[in-house]
Amino acid sequence: MSCAQNPSGRYLEVDSSRIYFELAGNPQGKALLILHGGLGSSREMACLQAHIPADYQLISMDFRGHGRSTLGQQPLSYARYQQDAEALLNHLGVEQYSVLGFSDGGIVAYRLAASHPGRVTRLIAIGAQWRLLPEQVVVF
Repeated sequence: MSCAQNPSGRYLEVDSSRIYFELAGNPQGKALLILHGGLGSSREMACLQAHIPADYQLISMDFRGHGRSTLGQQPLSYARYQQDAEALLNHLGVEQYSVLGFSDGGIVAYRLAASHPGRVTRLIAIGAQWRLLPEQVVVF
């Protein structure tokens, strides 16, 4: 099965890294951020795009150090991936969005929703764990 991606990918400079992202679907539609799993790239999620309703604007990105994004000088962490996703969404002027994340992308999706519950309207996490005990402190 061929899963072609949008050939008009772009880059956003974020803290010494070039974050690769693509936009597809309806530019005026509801935003859906699509996050890939660890050691992958947005290419692994491209096949899902054909099954997402046409009224969504699809935002795909490669985490830093993955796919077509450069590593930069910041250490890799879920918090760093979250910050990069937030920088991209802010750059695009996206106020509210749904998020679909696979594995590590799902963990980042949970972090985004926990940090900004008013911005994340829907969350779909596939194969992602999240456990926050009452006494745990999470640094966002």
